[in-house]
This record gives sequence, C-alpha cells and structure tokens, in this order.
Amino acid sequence: MYDVSVAVRDEDGQVSDRREWRTGLRKVTTEDFIWRVNGRRLFAKGIVAGPSHRFLNQVTAAELNQDMQAVRDAGIDLVRLYGHIGREETYREADRLGLLIWQDLPLVGRYSSKARSATRTLARAAVDHLGHHPSVGLWCAHCEPNGHRQPTAANQTATDGTATRTGSGLVERWPTLNAARQVGTHLLPSWNRSVFDPIVARELRNGDKTRRVIHRSGSPPGPAAPTGSDAHLWLGWHTGEADNLSLLMRRWPRLGVFLGGIGSQSAVVEDWDRQAPNWPGAQADAFARYLPRTAYASGEAWAMATQSYQSDVIRTHIEAIRRLKYRPAGGFLISALADVSPGGGFGVLQADRSQKPAYNVLVDACRPVIVVGEPPPPVVVAGQELVIGVHAISDLQTALPSVRVTGRAHGHSWSQEVAWEGDVPADTCQWIGEFRFTVPDTPQQLHIDLELVSGELVATNRYSTVVIPESESLG
Repeated sequence: MYDVSVAVRDEDGQVSDRREWRTGLRKVTTEDFIWRVNGRRLFAKGIVAGPSHRFLNQVTAAELNQDMQAVRDAGIDLVRLYGHIGREETYREADRLGLLIWQDLPLVGRYSSKARSATRTLARAAVDHLGHHPSVGLWCAHCEPNGHRQPTAANQTATDGTATRTGSGLVERWPTLNAARQVGTHLLPSWNRSVFDPIVARELRNGDKTRRVIHRSGSPPGPAAPTGSDAHLWLGWHTGEADNLSLLMRRWPRLGVFLGGIGSQSAVVEDWDRQAPNWPGAQADAFARYLPRTAYASGEAWAMATQSYQSDVIRTHIEAIRRLKYRPAGGFLISALADVSPGGGFGVLQADRSQKPAYNVLVDACRPVIVVGEPPPPVVVAGQELVIGVHAISDLQTALPSVRVTGRAHGHSWSQEVAWEGDVPADTCQWIGEFRFTVPDTPQQLHIDLELVSGELVATNRYSTVVIPESESLG
C-alpha cells in the first residue's frame, strides 16, 4: 500500500488545495470468470454483503471493520457489495486485508428510460469515488434487470403443512427443468437488458479502463452472452433441491461458470409462534415449501431446523462447485454475510454479528485444502451398492506431495475402508477414486468419513445417510 499526496500551490508557493489517499498496485483480470491477481489464478470464494443497516451513518467504523475481518476469517476472497456503495472504512479495511470487492452500482430491478441520464452520472461518480482502492476488482452495472425471480408456485406447501400442486407436474418430477425455466426469464430481451445496461456499462468502462465491467448480475450464460454473469439458481430455496446442482451442471455446464443465488434464510433461535416467519424481509413462501413452521412442535425446534438446513444448502453448493474448479467454475457467491433483521435472514451471521452454525460450515467448506465426496442419498436400502466419488481440492500454489486419502464407511457394528496414495497438483481439483461398498443389512445410521493427510496437513469430511430394510423401499 502507498500513501499518495497531491498539492496545488499558487505562484507564491502557498498550498491552495491538497488531496491525500492510500492506494496499491495490483492487476486483477477475469476471463470467462476465471480470476487472476497479479497473473496468479484464483478460484474466487465469495460472499454477498448488503447494507449493514438502513442508515449506514449509524454504523461505527469498528463494526464495518469487524464485518470485513469475519469475511477474511471465513477463508473468503471476494465480497460483493450488493446494490449499494459502502462506507469508506469498508474499502480501506478490504484494502488492508487483501480482499477483492465486486462493486455493484445501486441499481436493482427494472428502471425506466427516464433514469438514463442520472445513472450515467452515478457511474462516473462511483469510479471517481472508488477507483483508487486496489480492493475494487470488478464493476457490475445492474442487478437482475428483468426483476427478482420469485419462488415457483409448483409443489408449494400450504400453511397447514400439506403439499399443494399446480401446473403439469413436470417440474416436480424433474426439478432441474423448473430451475432452467426460471433461469430462462433472465435471458429474455428487455429495455433494461438490451439498452439500459450497455449504456451504464459503457460509462463505467470509459471512466475505468483497468477493471472488468459486467453489464448485469443474475443472468446466466446464453446465446448472446456466452459467459453471462453470476447465475442465480436458488436451488433448495426458490426451486428444486440443493443436491440438484450436480445434475443440472452436467446438463448445462455453462451455468456453473460463476454461481450466485446460493443460500437460504434461517431464524434466530427463540420460541416462534405458529405464524412464523413474520420478521421484515422473511420469505414466507420459501419457508412454507421447505421449512413450514407448522411441521415442528415448538418454535425453537423450527428455528434450529432452519439453521441446520441453511448449513446443508451452503455446504452442498460449495462442495459441488469446488469439484468443478476451473472446469468451468471460476468461483461462487454465498448469500449472505449478515442478517439485517434481528429475526433472521440469509446471513451466516445474525444481526448482532453472533455466528450461526452456517458460518463454521462456510469456514470448513472454504479451507484451502478439502477432501470431498459425492454425497450419498439421504436414505439407502440394505444390500444396495453405494458408489462415492472422492476428490481432493487444493487452492495452494504448490503441489501436495505424498498424499494419503482414506475412506471409511461405518455403522453400529460394521465398517469398510479404502485408501489411495499419490500427489495432488497445485491449484486443482484432483480425482482420487471411487469408494464402493455394499450397504449393510442392519437398519442404522451410516457414516462415510474421508481423510486427507500430507505431512502435517490434515483435511477431513463426513457424510451420513440412513439405512432402511429392502421391504420398506419404494423402489
């Protein structure tokens, strides 16, 4: 970091004006959403941070710094400042910590043609205000120009906890079809996408030729824009299930270039009444489908279930995306850093900045070296052959030598093990092998433990499923 001071003196040598700022020298590029910092490739693990308070001037500098430190402590590289310009302290702390910022302009949703002049002025002012910060790595002109995606009506759950069905039923049988249908909304031409966004993006490029500018956020790759932006799928919250992601990526690989829209809302643990969720900003339709309050005996049990579900959604997405590292995935964006409402929200931190369980899950999923398996189904049948694909993922810039990976499946009185040995190259996702075993005959909870050891480095992971008798199987 460098301190820069510029002064203007009059003919008598007196200082008439002075400006001082801190900046740094670095080069950040993104090609097909593969990030490089000073020429070094980076798999961008990111998180969304909205305004931390309705009135940003009421937030202290210490609180803003605490948020950036929480990001860094989680192993996150990239912070997206969603739909707003942050306080100066946020950028200074990001500069100091070596974080990257995905900077949105405060343009979310649809705008009319009357906004054209004002938004061009806004774009120029944003560049002038923030351009000297080395943490700012990318400009985004517009978020979701065709409007926010709404939860699908198909297979919703009524407030009494019973399932309701609408439409042809196809989207219930093939959740990936529903995801593709909703994503398609953001491929349609509109005045905002086709006219407004290019105008704003051009203004940003004219003001800052050193940074990548994307037209919009929330748009998947399509025929007119092969790389698109961060596709907002919201699997497991607005449609489908979180574990649909791997299947969807196999059918439409370009969707995985850079994923946003990852996460679910969770409630703080208290004795909620049966009308929950009822805090400002709570997405009641999504809760009704995935986590209806009426399905739980107490409000505390429901709140704990929402936090556990949030952890599962985040872990499932991150592991699936990291398995696609650079082929084609360049990174991801989790929603979100912190709740705004004291009742709950998308944050892995509560509004008071205490940690939810999802924060520690995020820390584990974002470690530089992890060992992951393809998750087993939640229920397996006794006697079924189970195949778990195992991968080692390293973000280190040096290879891992003499790596030993072990897999152990075990229940009450049964276990089976397998082991592999070799090297793991630098900055890669390395296929290790398949862990094959026959599910034991005894109904029980089954755990699959994975461990990677290289010298003093140890990475572990666990997956669990439930064994049922063949007589109870629907298949």
